[in-house]
Amino acid sequence: MARKQKAVGNAEIAWPSAPSVPLTDLQDFSMLWYGREKIGKTSLAAQFEKALFLMTEPGGKALSIFKIDIINWAQFRAATERVIVDKDFRTIIVDTVDKAYEYCLDYACDKLAIDHPADEDYGKGWAAVADEFSDCMTRLLHCGKGIIFTSHAKEQTIKRRGGGESSRIVPTMAGGARRVIEPMIDIWAFMQYAEDGTSREMVIRGDDVIAAGHRLQKRFVGVERINLGKSAEIAYQNFMRAWAIGATEAPTTAAKPKMKFTRKA
Repeated sequence: MARKQKAVGNAEIAWPSAPSVPLTDLQDFSMLWYGREKIGKTSLAAQFEKALFLMTEPGGKALSIFKIDIINWAQFRAATERVIVDKDFRTIIVDTVDKAYEYCLDYACDKLAIDHPADEDYGKGWAAVADEFSDCMTRLLHCGKGIIFTSHAKEQTIKRRGGGESSRIVPTMAGGARRVIEPMIDIWAFMQYAEDGTSREMVIRGDDVIAAGHRLQKRFVGVERINLGKSAEIAYQNFMRAWAIGATEAPTTAAKPKMKFTRKA
């Protein structure tokens, strides 16, 4: 039986009289950055203008940042509602989205008085988690600010259509979170160490081995990997230079460093 939709919300719509104007400010877009622990995701995000961190995991202790420490889903929802009406912050970082989803799952289970979503018949438990998480994330992504989600990385075994298996690097967030987040974000990128083992790079266009990409036609034109250097300041400068490469500017070509990724025990 199809689930009954809630008849709520304002039905008024703004009928278009002209084509929309493409957005040009990076902080009008949403991003997912993932990579191994301590690779510099938080320090890079801290370089963005008027950044506010929703810290669902302990982090940022060595940084001077605006942050809200969050330990449950009720706090995350309250922070989201405040963000929607806030006029001070321009970029919101959910660090990490993995833990935010775990909080959402616990909240939905408590609400249904069950221990796990699978305990509810006919998938109702998982549906409750998906509805709660999707509603909150959709509101966050439509609040008119730049949104950055962070996640860790793992190697996932994938079965090929023609037979056999291969490994692919993907975010560690649960499948339920990925099904909500990945279709809605504009840029998803993987951060890793470069061949020298000390400097870092961001993979902005993925392949069969790394999950990454973006949906922007006139940004990052010709860019597949961004050299992030050894500091957050250099990383931010190089990221913004890569972002500015459009249809009229040719990217600088460079040899691709070999991927270095340590499998967790």
